[in-house]
Amino acid sequence: MKKITFCALAALATCAVGPSLAQQPAGPPVGPDWSKIEVKTIDLGNHTYMLEGFGGNVTVAAGDDGVIMVDGQFAPMHDKLKAAIEAVSSQPIRFLINTHYHRDHVGGNALFTKDGAVVVAHEKDDGHPPGQVHAGSGRDAARHHPQQRPVACRQRARRPAQTSRQCAYRR
Repeated sequence: MKKITFCALAALATCAVGPSLAQQPAGPPVGPDWSKIEVKTIDLGNHTYMLEGFGGNVTVAAGDDGVIMVDGQFAPMHDKLKAAIEAVSSQPIRFLINTHYHRDHVGGNALFTKDGAVVVAHEKDDGHPPGQVHAGSGRDAARHHPQQRPVACRQRARRPAQTSRQCAYRR
């Protein structure tokens, strides 16, 4: 009898306290304060730089006719990354290479393409948001962005029976 009474009181307490705990006020918004994040430029030598910001690092290779950038971080970092690149080179960003499809690597793609960069990625990275420039196979690009035409494509053999196709597309 004592066990039944104890279980009944425990169940009653759980039912009474549970809803009140669920109605606690929400805490502060989750995520970084983009205005406080700074980009640190590290000179790797031979006109190659690493930009540390928030998320993945960015590699920049500055040449006489343009800049190649590896990964574009999050969209809110665009202006800070662009300013850091302009501090080391007066040339425009010609290519933005995506290593893989995570937000901290491709979030800035749309903004950098508006600046004239061509995004290059593997054809299997087709889970991109609509409206973003996509590099992939012609079939994927036609499905997601029928108005785009390939700028450059190349086939390469991975194994005797397989090939991998990489293409770059511009809006």
